[in-house]
Amino acid sequence: MKKDKDIIKSVYWLLFGFIMMLIFVMVPIRSDIFTSGYTEQPINFSENWRMGGQKIAHIQSVMAGEHGGEVIFEKGLPSRLTEKDSLCFESQNTNLSVFLDNVEIYKFTSTSNLTGTSTGIVFHEVGLGSLNVRKTIKIVSSCCYEGQKTGRIMNVYICPPSDYMRLMFHRMLVPCLLCVLMILFGLIQILVYFSVIDKSTLPFNILALGTTSLIAGTWLFIDTNIMQLLTGAIYAWRDMSKTLPFWVGYPLVTFFNSTTVKKSSIYHHLSFWLSMIFELSIISARYLFNLDMAYSFSLFLIPYFILIMGIMVIIAIDNANYCRIKGIVVKIRDIYFVLILLLVCGLVDLVRDYTAQIQTDVQGLYTRAGMVILIAYMMFRFLKWWTKDHAQIQRERFINHALQYALSSDSPENNIKAMLDFMGKELEANRIFIFEDQKTGKFRGSYEWCREGLKPESIELIYLPYDGFLDKFYDTYVESGRRLIVSDIQQVKASDPYFYDLLKNYKVENLVIGALQINGKLTGLCGVSGAPREKLVDIAEIINLISYFLAQLILQREEQKRLFYYNYNDALSGARNHMAYRKFMESGLDMSAAFGYMRAEILGLEDINREKGYDAGDRMVIDVAKTLMEIFGEANVYRLNGNVFVCFGFETEESYFENDVECARRMIEKKDIKITMGSAYCVNGTTDMEIIFNRVDELLQENNNGNLV
Repeated sequence: MKKDKDIIKSVYWLLFGFIMMLIFVMVPIRSDIFTSGYTEQPINFSENWRMGGQKIAHIQSVMAGEHGGEVIFEKGLPSRLTEKDSLCFESQNTNLSVFLDNVEIYKFTSTSNLTGTSTGIVFHEVGLGSLNVRKTIKIVSSCCYEGQKTGRIMNVYICPPSDYMRLMFHRMLVPCLLCVLMILFGLIQILVYFSVIDKSTLPFNILALGTTSLIAGTWLFIDTNIMQLLTGAIYAWRDMSKTLPFWVGYPLVTFFNSTTVKKSSIYHHLSFWLSMIFELSIISARYLFNLDMAYSFSLFLIPYFILIMGIMVIIAIDNANYCRIKGIVVKIRDIYFVLILLLVCGLVDLVRDYTAQIQTDVQGLYTRAGMVILIAYMMFRFLKWWTKDHAQIQRERFINHALQYALSSDSPENNIKAMLDFMGKELEANRIFIFEDQKTGKFRGSYEWCREGLKPESIELIYLPYDGFLDKFYDTYVESGRRLIVSDIQQVKASDPYFYDLLKNYKVENLVIGALQINGKLTGLCGVSGAPREKLVDIAEIINLISYFLAQLILQREEQKRLFYYNYNDALSGARNHMAYRKFMESGLDMSAAFGYMRAEILGLEDINREKGYDAGDRMVIDVAKTLMEIFGEANVYRLNGNVFVCFGFETEESYFENDVECARRMIEKKDIKITMGSAYCVNGTTDMEIIFNRVDELLQENNNGNLV
């Protein structure tokens, strides 16, 4: 039944996954997601421009700073234009004038800003229309500041501005999505940090990690130039792109320091002031020495990254030495690798752009890849912690509820049964059982819970030998981290045929076993069978945690039995004492049902004590008690005083009870013990025990008189 439900669920999920694949994958592929959507295909106008009478292969390859600070490009417009067409292009750190047949139709001049006089990436559109076919277009590109080595024009197209915008979106779609992922990850981590009440439970400083991801994601998103394209703003985004990176190091070092065993606040202070000094330095160089950030940015950011890497290396070495001295295993080498990879990627980008003398604003190719790797890895680590922490919370909730059942009454016996009932329902198991050490080299089944609809298996009839079986089990249990999971009984068929046959006979599909120990000694086993496979690991942890309380309940049960025995049993004979008799008469005897009542008195006990000694008299009492308990049962024999015993019989017919009385008389007399008995059987019970007592007293008197005669 359970397997059928699992199969149906699997089929549902397969169908659901197939339908989702059709919606999210096949539908877009079969529709227009990969088509341009342009009214006319954009004309790539970046090639075959003339510069000083010579043709150049690609306009992007020419730097104004390498040609005296100004270059002039000329090219004839195509023979076919529409009214919607414009000359659309990007410029990077350059001033522009656009002429059509020597008539200036567009001009752009950079203005002073926080980063200097450079502009970074600027998108331009110059309207053309159908009247300008075959005319000569001329672009004059000049540097923004003296000594500039860059300044270029890129991605020149003739098309409607909306088509050009869509073209740029397609070109930067993947980098934009990755940056959005970084920003979202950062925001989520920050929100989680402020929503968690006890910050000490977090696996690392997720506020620092979220801030790092947010700053890096924002910087790299600006680097895609999509914000410039969407908003038309130039300097706001450029100012952010040149100032944000110097604040990545502080939260990054703070995060890394939180993952180590040894944590020192000195690194927080060092990284903060390092970020502050470099930020102030690049801004001071801009205003005091008129050093444009298009040139100085890499000069400052490269040493900044190197110093941040140095701080993190020092943290790693310091932590490794601390762990070595304390004998702690270092478990964050993978974080070392990922963070160093990220910093190396950022350094490679900076060095590549600086040595190539282009200082393009699209600098984050390798940095973006490294950041995505860091985010993916840390997301995996965080989710792993989150699920583990959630499972821990669930286990604690489970144990708290179980303990309520463990303390629900004064009877350890009832508490054990209540706990097993709660565990079975919560764990969705088929059966839960407990085996206890019988002090004979074997373990015997003592408790069993089975879910509704299943038949109990009478496990009290099962005995498991310790030598050769449980000793092997216990060794495996300890070696596997104090838990034993048999997810499929076929896995033990070859290694332990006896165990396999036992599980197969009782139709066990899977099994989780935990040890019950008292003072470090194995005293019992607790097993859960037929639980959902995906819960087996959690169940093993729960059994391992709750086994202590089960063992304590068993210990309390045994202690209660001993106390009960001492309070309600006669120390000499072992029969129930007068206190137990009184309690039974008050609340234990069902006087509405049939029962037999018999009183027996040992004759001459005082003479035996006087003539042969108290040891002989004690042996006589013990012999009488053993005989009576053998016939009427241990729970039904009471010693009221030195020579008087009372017995109850709950046979269904009077003849059976009288036979027991006669049998007891004969067996006692065979031991040369004189005894007198009086008994009465109540077929329909009684409403007044005094009647029974009086009748038995009369019979005892008659028998005593007969013995005297």
